[in-house]
Amino acid sequence: MLKDMERFLLQLKMQLSSNSYHLFIIKEEKLIQINNKLIIKLDMRMNKFFYQSRILLFLILFKSFLISNTLKCTICLSKIESEHSIDVWGNAFHSHHESEGLFCHSCSRIISQKITNGGYIYSDGRQLCSLCQASVIQNDTESYKALNDVILQLSDVGIDITPENISISIVNLNQLKKHIGILTDNKLKGYTQTHKNSKSSFKYEIFLLNGLPELEFKATLAHELLHVWLNDNSIILNNKIEEGFCNLGNYLIYTKSNTKYAKIHLTSMENNNDEIYGDGYRYMKDLLIKHGWSQIIIMLSSL
Repeated sequence: MLKDMERFLLQLKMQLSSNSYHLFIIKEEKLIQINNKLIIKLDMRMNKFFYQSRILLFLILFKSFLISNTLKCTICLSKIESEHSIDVWGNAFHSHHESEGLFCHSCSRIISQKITNGGYIYSDGRQLCSLCQASVIQNDTESYKALNDVILQLSDVGIDITPENISISIVNLNQLKKHIGILTDNKLKGYTQTHKNSKSSFKYEIFLLNGLPELEFKATLAHELLHVWLNDNSIILNNKIEEGFCNLGNYLIYTKSNTKYAKIHLTSMENNNDEIYGDGYRYMKDLLIKHGWSQIIIMLSSL
């Protein structure tokens, strides 16, 4: 009787184990089915995403194609169908507009209603776009604020200048030429006049062209301040080396700015074919890159 009971219990245990196994198999199969459904749904969503992305890419390319085939002149706004030019900012225009002189004297942009919202014409014939006109230095407060800023930037590289004996006047091109007293071209932007107070003391009047945007004003001022520094330190150089060195002032201001506007002016300086301002600048810039400001100052101070 006892053996029969043990046999019965053993059979029951085996049956329970078998049922648990079957339950496990059933659950596993259901999980696999659920996973398969999720994979199918995910795959459908991914396909939908890639399909939408392709449509979006097609629309962008198609729009670009339409724009490229409807290129308009940024001056007269009519369609450009054949030969055209592009300014340094990438603005397209009919080539025949080049002779009209509708270019900003400072940034070289095309002056048009669409690109610059118009511009201004100065009494000496210079044209300035509205974008540049917005930052033009026009009064004493702005001038001396710029002076202090430039003096700090020069001080950072080892050029020390005291502002107490320096005055700034903003003048038009004709007045600037009168102060210099020699024939010059319209590229002139600044001039420094030196007055001797005593054997070792000087007073400086810096004349700067009106209509200079803030960055160009500071770059021109830095150039003139290096003339002041040379005189204060009794450093006498030939004209080519002196102007080349003073152009490093412009270079300093523009390189610190690192804007497209600044890069355009740096490119203009680099491409200047003038024997004094162009060749002199490139010579001194090469020395600066090779030796740095501190060594340049030591070399000049030892002359």
